[in-house]
Amino acid sequence: MDMDKLNLNQSFIEISQDLMVALDREGNVLYINPKGCEILQEKESNIIGCNWFDHFFDRNLNEEVKSVYLDLVNGNKEFSEYFENTIVTSRGENVMLSWHNKAIYDEKGKIIYVLSAGKDISVREDCKSKLKQATLALELVVDKLKPSTT
Repeated sequence: MDMDKLNLNQSFIEISQDLMVALDREGNVLYINPKGCEILQEKESNIIGCNWFDHFFDRNLNEEVKSVYLDLVNGNKEFSEYFENTIVTSRGENVMLSWHNKAIYDEKGKIIYVLSAGKDISVREDCKSKLKQATLALELVVDKLKPSTT
């Protein structure tokens, strides 16, 4: 029965439309699901073992984000279950993801790895940006159409 449950859980992870990744304490990729490989535009064999922050973050941000992660797994900061950030695919494309995270602890209460599920929200964020631009443009037009009070 336990083996069937394990296989069922693995099947759910593999068909998920979210990027699912497991990172060790240093931020190295232990596991990534097929959707994650698709989003990153990379083969699983080229992702497993890589440092997540060194390979999939903008070079200007990777040290800062890595430092925050290391603070979290070492108990120096409170662990956040949700956040949003941009990753960079192997082809250099930016993808905005909303993340849900879960720290896995050993019997002594020390984080041993972190599981993360990221939903691609790039389209949503692009629509929000375009809506904001359109609203500003419309406000300018409305302001120009208002009768002058002088």
